[in-house]
Amino acid sequence: MKQYNAKSIFVIMVLSIILVLEIVFYLHNNYLSISSNKVTSIHSKHISEEEYIRTIRLLLFPSLEKEVQNRYGEYAHVNSYDMDIDSIVIEASDKIIVDIIFRPFIGAHNTISTDKATFQIDYNEVKIIKYDTIER
Repeated sequence: MKQYNAKSIFVIMVLSIILVLEIVFYLHNNYLSISSNKVTSIHSKHISEEEYIRTIRLLLFPSLEKEVQNRYGEYAHVNSYDMDIDSIVIEASDKIIVDIIFRPFIGAHNTISTDKATFQIDYNEVKIIKYDTIER
């Protein structure tokens, strides 16, 4: 089995994110209507709203998991299915801003708090630009 180093994994992840975001951006301009919390309509017979949301969650998950462990310790985690997309903003400069609300936990799903992270996604990187605890 081939081993990948962290840089290779990061490059693969960024390229995957760019591809998915290009598709989302194309569909947004042609088929989607996005409002405050969610995709409000999709005119496609093959791709559901839930599939778009799952794709975004899975692509942002590694960065979020790493940030949660930096803040709360190595035993803290996030479930990708417990991440709510609060907003998506596509800027004219081709940067995409995504706000995610989630509940980090330790152990057998003992919730630490409800947190909100703001991601900035562009062609070169995915980074968390803001992280707040909403409720403890």
